[in-house]
Amino acid sequence: MLFSFKDFRYNTEYFSGQSYKEWEKEELLNYAIEKFGHICNVNRIEAEQQKFIKVYGDFPKNSEFKNPFPDIELNWAVVMKINGQKGRIAGYINGHIFYVVFLDSDHQFYPSEKKNT
Repeated sequence: MLFSFKDFRYNTEYFSGQSYKEWEKEELLNYAIEKFGHICNVNRIEAEQQKFIKVYGDFPKNSEFKNPFPDIELNWAVVMKINGQKGRIAGYINGHIFYVVFLDSDHQFYPSEKKNT
């Protein structure tokens, strides 16, 4: 798989999430780069099987983020477990390219109910 940052959104009308600088300060950026290195050595099927990425398909209805491309049908996904359970990189997949759209350190792109609490 390859990664593209052409659609990265930060501090726009769509999302008030994290910037690269914030991820660097939170010590997440280095983990993300290491994760990219692992994912770039596998194909999409292997990335899903190894739980590097999770593909959702449609933009999540319960997302805390606003879809920046509401008129385009995209295959939305996340890079999972950036230094723990909550950190995610959200974007969409087209072919063998993952287009990074959001940095999500708080698991807000596709929030889930807490289990066993």
